[in-house]
Amino acid sequence: LIVVAHNNIILYLLMRAAGIPIERAAQAWNLFQLRHASITRIDVVGIRKQVLCVGAAAHISDVSMTWKNISGADMSAWKGGGPERHKFSGRMLLLVRQAASSQQIAAVADHVKGLSSYMISSKAIVTCTSGSQATGAMIAKKFKTAPQIFPDSLMEQPEAAFLQFFTPPEESSRDSVIIVAEDTPLLYWLLRSLGMSAEESQLATSLYSIGHGSVTLINLRSDGSTKVVAVGDTGHQAISDQPTC
Repeated sequence: LIVVAHNNIILYLLMRAAGIPIERAAQAWNLFQLRHASITRIDVVGIRKQVLCVGAAAHISDVSMTWKNISGADMSAWKGGGPERHKFSGRMLLLVRQAASSQQIAAVADHVKGLSSYMISSKAIVTCTSGSQATGAMIAKKFKTAPQIFPDSLMEQPEAAFLQFFTPPEESSRDSVIIVAEDTPLLYWLLRSLGMSAEESQLATSLYSIGHGSVTLINLRSDGSTKVVAVGDTGHQAISDQPTC
């Protein structure tokens, strides 16, 4: 089943599939900012529903990417050049699941670096778990930095990293933090960003399945508000390298 619809309808269906009660689902779209022509995928098998991606848009070329922060009519058709757009303010968190092959590592590193040309800050902090150092090191190299390695206790205690990194920037109006890790802590941080408690987040991770080498984008604004831009996006990978679910 393919549904082509307005942002709010897609997000309502997503929230209901994720088990959010009707009264909360009707408001949950305030936490998301999906890009134009993005893809949200939900797999339904029997009574079981699982979210694979939300607002995935890496299949769209960088020069054509647009989102809601364009004010007024897009005049590029008359003035020439690309669409008018502005980088997100506040802190952009890029949650990258560790890649499963050298091809995936190269693809996700190039994609994340490409985002710095029009969406995120050109300077970034890169952190990773010990099990995802190959992916983290390649991404860090693109930003001319070295990755910070999380302690092994992170897998059992992800809340500490959430409290450390999931806050608006203090020293500038815009910065980027790239976190490379396994899927379980990444999904925990995503759900905590959506306002779930630590206990709720741990229980709800099974409702999501993000692929190796996928990218999740979260924007934390200076006023404390949160916007999820994408979850589990693998559109930057070649079809032959796409994870199978």
